[in-house]
Amino acid sequence: DWLEVYYDAKDLADAAVTSVTDLSPNTNTGTGTDVTVSNGAFVFNGTSSRISGAITQGAGAYVHTAGLWYYTNDDPTTLADYIYQLGSGGTNTSPSIQISSGKLYISFMSNYYQISVSSAGILAKQWVHIFYSYDGSLTTQNSVTVYINGVKMNMTGPLGSSAGSALSLGENPQLRVGCSASNASLVNGSIANFRLFNRALTS
Repeated sequence: DWLEVYYDAKDLADAAVTSVTDLSPNTNTGTGTDVTVSNGAFVFNGTSSRISGAITQGAGAYVHTAGLWYYTNDDPTTLADYIYQLGSGGTNTSPSIQISSGKLYISFMSNYYQISVSSAGILAKQWVHIFYSYDGSLTTQNSVTVYINGVKMNMTGPLGSSAGSALSLGENPQLRVGCSASNASLVNGSIANFRLFNRALTS
């Protein structure tokens, strides 16, 4: 229920994919660039791989939940990955999950929360489930909730020059899985079971 986008490779044969079917009722099919499927997950090469799509959505404080499984081949204390990003990347307009310099970020761009990767238990070559929800209000300690492997996390934030502001998502935003809005900071690893909901889901 309430799914905007659902990308899952669990029933796909191991091979390269150029079109990624949206399994939600909205059929927001994505385009796979240099993405392969292996063992029920999408595999990203760290240099050119990405899934590109878009959603139909009005502008404003987009209430949403994002969840996925993430596996990195790199050291999470030193890598710089955009695991997913929605929107163009402008200040306070673009929700994302990022890992950079040993921290996991739930970021709206210059308005973000952070958790150390060690606290989150994110390790190289180990699957981790990342899940967050945003209720559409001004960003506070209570408006964003993050779960790692099903455990609610303590976060630092909101931080940044726009901290405390409500998200201001642009209309009909682009979606990137495995990289940033500018196709940079690419994942070297795998992502499975990506879901974006238009509700703030609870535990």
